[in-house]
Amino acid sequence: QVTHQLLSVLWDFARRVSGCGPTNGCSRSCRQAAHRLINVVRTLSRNNKSIQMRIFLTGVSCVGKTTIGRKIADLLGIKFFDLDQEIKRFFDTSIERLQNRFLSTHSFRNEAAKALVDLLSRPDSRMCVLALPPSGLMGGYLRAIKKVKGNTVVLTDKPENILKRIKFYDLDSRPIEKKLTSKEKKLYLKKITKDITYFRKSYQRASLQVDISGLDANQSACKVIEAVK
Repeated sequence: QVTHQLLSVLWDFARRVSGCGPTNGCSRSCRQAAHRLINVVRTLSRNNKSIQMRIFLTGVSCVGKTTIGRKIADLLGIKFFDLDQEIKRFFDTSIERLQNRFLSTHSFRNEAAKALVDLLSRPDSRMCVLALPPSGLMGGYLRAIKKVKGNTVVLTDKPENILKRIKFYDLDSRPIEKKLTSKEKKLYLKKITKDITYFRKSYQRASLQVDISGLDANQSACKVIEAVK
């Protein structure tokens, strides 16, 4: 059995070599071999027949769902979708502007879930990795997911690691550069810890929980693939 650590090493090596050129001392045949290795890793990753049609990833904000989800999809050779992006396309507005239309997060989730239902009805989503929001196993989202086949996976990590990945966006979902002070870091660390506690009960509904502490994105992706076998 190929472990996620070995798959990660092979994948990282193949991707690095395939991106090299003559100036880096890589011949055409070397790059071709790297591309063949990439295909081998993909085959090994998806070879287990017990992997369901869809992999739903959730976890608290900034745990790495989008980055890791893309790598899982790349390894398996299937589609990747970010539900936040699908919601923005479906309603033609940003997440925050859509949220502001509702008095409660429950009402917002039920409305936003329409985008998930629409996505899951599309043929191109039948084999995919889908990154859900932190509340992905609650309300309308959960009802939509229960109607299709797939594995629901919660990514977990230490609050300190999640803080290092924190990102900020404006009202229109555009990235904002922000350097946190020591005081702000403490406040956000407290908020992350609070979110972990808040969503813990809903995450018990998942098929699997995968701890990615101390792993990079490639290693995390391979660990998830191994877990869903």
